[in-house]
Amino acid sequence: MSTEPEDSELLDAWRGGDTDSGGKLFERHFVSVFRFFAAKLGDVAAQDLTQRTFVAVVQSRDRVREGAKFRGFVLAVARNQLLMHLRSRGRRGIDVELESNCVDELMPSPDSALAGTEQERLIVRALRRLPLDQQILVELHYWEDLSTEEVGEILGIPRGTVKSRLFRARDELRTVLATLAAGDRLGDSSIQDLEQWVARIRSARPPSASTSR
Repeated sequence: MSTEPEDSELLDAWRGGDTDSGGKLFERHFVSVFRFFAAKLGDVAAQDLTQRTFVAVVQSRDRVREGAKFRGFVLAVARNQLLMHLRSRGRRGIDVELESNCVDELMPSPDSALAGTEQERLIVRALRRLPLDQQILVELHYWEDLSTEEVGEILGIPRGTVKSRLFRARDELRTVLATLAAGDRLGDSSIQDLEQWVARIRSARPPSASTSR
C-alpha cells in the first residue's frame, strides 16, 4: 500500500529540481494559506496574497531549516506577506505597533465564503476585532490545528508565551462576541460552537489558484 510522501521528502525533491514535488507541496498547503488571508481581507485579496506567498516560498525554499515543518514555514511567509500588505494599504501611524491593531480598523470588512451562517459571520466579525496578533494566534491554533510549539516557531515567541497569549485571546474573543451580539444568545452559543465551526472551515476547500513553481 502506497503512502503519501512527507513534506520534507517533497521539499528535498523539489530542491533537487523536481517541480512536480513543489506542485504537490503547494496543493497540500494552499487551503491553509488561503483561509489565513480570507478571514482578514476577503476572498479576492486572499487569492492574490496566496499567490504572492507561494512565489516568496519559491524564492526562499533553501532557507527552510533542517527539521523545520514546511507548513509552519509557509504560514510564517504568509504572515510576513500580510504585514507588508497592511502596511502598504493601512492608515498612517500604524507601522510601529501593527500587530496590536485589529484588522477591522485597518481594512474594510471582507466578503468571504468562510462565513456562511449568521453565527459564522458573527465569529468572523469578532475575530477581525481582536488585535492582529491575537487573531493570528487563534486561527493558527484552532483553524490550522497547530501546537503551541509550532505557533511559537511561526511568531518567534516561546511556547509558554503562546499559551498565555492564547488564553487571553480566547477570553477577548468571548468578550467581543458578547458585545457584538448585544446580549443575544447567539453570542453565548458562538464561543461554545467555535470548535464545530472550525471543523467545518477545515473541511471546506476554497477555489484553487495556480502558482509559480
